Amino acid sequence: MLAFTPDEVAAIARQPRPWAEPSERVCPACGSTSIRFYLQGSMRNDHQILFSYVWCSRCRRYHGSTGPVPDGLVFEDPLASDALEWGAKGDTFFARLDDAWGRGVLPQRFTSIPR
Repeated sequence: MLAFTPDEVAAIARQPRPWAEPSERVCPACGSTSIRFYLQGSMRNDHQILFSYVWCSRCRRYHGSTGPVPDGLVFEDPLASDALEWGAKGDTFFARLDDAWGRGVLPQRFTSIPR
């Protein structure tokens, strides 16, 4: 898998946030409507953080980031019990996420959306 370029990441960021429209997006690298996302919450130093993964299921590019959970965002993590770990196996990680999309487990459902 290849990382998205900074320009491609910027193009993805201009599209609606996953909680605003939980569906696939247009990939700036290949033009296919195959950008997928997965959000994973975690606690670190008594603060909740958000791991955000974005990838194209067609051209296999990806981007990951970590930051604070936006105020008001509440979501389910249907994969929380699956012990997904990035580790050194990025292809396997995204293959598991693609499988979850194929089974209808992803995209995630958002119960509270930031304004």
